[in-house]
Amino acid sequence: MSAIKVFETVGNAYSYSFQNIEYFFRSMVYILPLIVATNYLTSQLEGDSPSISAALVMLVIFIPTFLANAAFAYTWHNNALSGNTGVHNPFKFTSDFVLFIKKALWIAFIGFALMFGVVVLGFGVTGALAATMPPAGFVAGLITLGAIVYLMYWLMGYMFALPAAALGKNLKIKDARIDSKPYRLKYVLSIFVAAVPIMIITIVSGIIFSLLGLIGPGSNMIIAVVAYIPLSIIQLFGTTVGVVILCSCYKIIFGVSNEMIANAENLRR
Repeated sequence: MSAIKVFETVGNAYSYSFQNIEYFFRSMVYILPLIVATNYLTSQLEGDSPSISAALVMLVIFIPTFLANAAFAYTWHNNALSGNTGVHNPFKFTSDFVLFIKKALWIAFIGFALMFGVVVLGFGVTGALAATMPPAGFVAGLITLGAIVYLMYWLMGYMFALPAAALGKNLKIKDARIDSKPYRLKYVLSIFVAAVPIMIITIVSGIIFSLLGLIGPGSNMIIAVVAYIPLSIIQLFGTTVGVVILCSCYKIIFGVSNEMIANAENLRR
């Protein structure tokens, strides 16, 4: 049984992403404008007077943005798994891309439903106990937070259905979770370690841009859009590193044969 080495996995993922930086910029052709627009529109919904027009535009671009996000992730799954250097068109619904979208939506639905249930039930009980028995409410709050963390860890096992889908393999999300269980902690730790520098850079950059008045409610639209470009690129680079880590761990757990790669190439034609 091959082991997942956290820092080695993270280092290799960053190294691979930087080595393919030209491909990274090419792979953003569909998603970057939509991410920049979404980030800008979201900023206009903050503050005391949220923009109604911004909310309407976000609704209009929601489906194209979702498809572009899916295509970006699908593109990098294929690159990390098989070395494919194509950039998938979000409106080209090949069978493996459709399978990829279905798996992503199913994972998102299950995750949202379970998380919503835990949060509502947990904090509902916490609030009720806190009003009558504060110590019991404090304990209930800790238990709820622990349940949320464990649920997030548990749900991460489902993610391994996505690399399989990118290769055209219909791996059940339940099987993905069960089969990845011995490796899941190392995978989750790898994602956490990789996310730290991305989060720090994003937060610091966002604070600086906000203090300078470049972004945020009431900012000049043109200046804000330009400022959101580097922030969005950092965001997408973080997604890329995360996908590379996921695919690296998938190869260790499930394996990727030349036959699977060839079949995936045929599905994309």
